[in-house]
Amino acid sequence: SRNRRIKEETNRNLTADLNNLMNEIKEVRMCSNRADSERLRMEAEARDSGEQLREMAEKVFQLLERLKLAELGKARAMEELAKKEAEMVALSKKNARLLREA
Repeated sequence: SRNRRIKEETNRNLTADLNNLMNEIKEVRMCSNRADSERLRMEAEARDSGEQLREMAEKVFQLLERLKLAELGKARAMEELAKKEAEMVALSKKNARLLREA
C-alpha cells in the first residue's frame, strides 16, 4: 500500500507536469501564431510601400522628362524672341532712315 501511494502520488505529479507542459505548448503556439500574423502583416506593408515608392519614382521621372521638354521649349522660345527683337530694332532703324531720307 505504501508503494501504491507513492505510485499514485508520482502519477498525480506527472499528470500535473503534463498538464502544465500542454498549457505551455498552447501558449507558445499562440505566441508563434501572433508572431507569424505580425510578420505577414509587415511583409504586406513592405510590399505596399515598395509599390508606392516605385509609382512615386515613376511619376518623378515623368515630371523630370516633362520639365526637360519644357526647358527645351523655353530655350527655343527665348531664341525666337531674341531674333524678333533684333528684327524689330533693325526695322526701327530702317524706318528712321527712310523717314530721314524722305
